[in-house]
Amino acid sequence: GSEGGIKKFPFAGPHDSAAITAFATSFVNGELKPTLKSEEVTPEDTAGDVVVLKGKSFAELVLDNDKDVLVEFYAPWCGHCKKLAPTFDELGAHFKSNPNVVIAKMDATANEVDVPGMSVKGFPTLYFFKGSDKANPVKYEEGRELSDFVAYLEKNAHNVAHEEL
Repeated sequence: GSEGGIKKFPFAGPHDSAAITAFATSFVNGELKPTLKSEEVTPEDTAGDVVVLKGKSFAELVLDNDKDVLVEFYAPWCGHCKKLAPTFDELGAHFKSNPNVVIAKMDATANEVDVPGMSVKGFPTLYFFKGSDKANPVKYEEGRELSDFVAYLEKNAHNVAHEEL
């Protein structure tokens, strides 16, 4: 899962040795699903130019389709995130007419996801999920200007229609 992530496996069974042993065995065998934080999903999440992801909607909106998705993991208090917000909104507007390219953001202080190959250690952290290769998210480490994002997506997206010369 997310390297260095904190995974929580609450135990809700009776406090006797059989139940605790069964729980521990399930954990060791990798049969337990971690409990992850998530805000509630609302219809407004997908209404804007930048899609708002929640823990509960992440798989549906990012992984379980063949769209190219650029995700910003942010914290509401983060100064760099606030500085990036207007540019990210412009980027969402730029790609709004392309249904196969999604610009998305997730408040990583209120929502958690467990995605192999992905590690959010600071804010903002950006990952690109290529439509044809969702199993290998790529950490975005290019420039933070609108032109940088557009150039990156046009070069790396699986679904971008290139203009004929």
